Amino acid sequence: MPMPQLTTISSFVIVIDGLQIASFAELGGIVSEIEPVAYLEGGGGGPIQLPGRVKPPQVTLCRGRTGTADLWAWHQSARNGQMAVARRDCTLTMYDGEGTPVPSYLLEHAWPSKIEVSALRDGPGEMLYNSVTLVCENLQHMAA
Repeated sequence: MPMPQLTTISSFVIVIDGLQIASFAELGGIVSEIEPVAYLEGGGGGPIQLPGRVKPPQVTLCRGRTGTADLWAWHQSARNGQMAVARRDCTLTMYDGEGTPVPSYLLEHAWPSKIEVSALRDGPGEMLYNSVTLVCENLQHMAA
């Protein structure tokens, strides 16, 4: 059986309303989780695991610090409780080394729940990084 061909991803882009708002060099992870709940059946059988609470999907991305403030403004609208503005449908598109789009994800009603600026020391070669965690109500995998 032939081995599936692996694709190397070189960048990740967030698009809202057809406009690219941010580009990232690293995907920290995409998490979609359902908490399992133990359920005891009658008849002396052991517990079975059933789906419990569905946690909101999360996507974490990282990039070198840029001069743009689009992510900060988006995050600030959530901090200010302006969820009608903050909750946006967006697309996370991944690109290979040749710039060809590969699998992407639709994040429905996403908002940046966390923005983090990396620790930094004084010295040559130090680079400032931003990471952002997006929380959404639904996550859909879309074909390339």
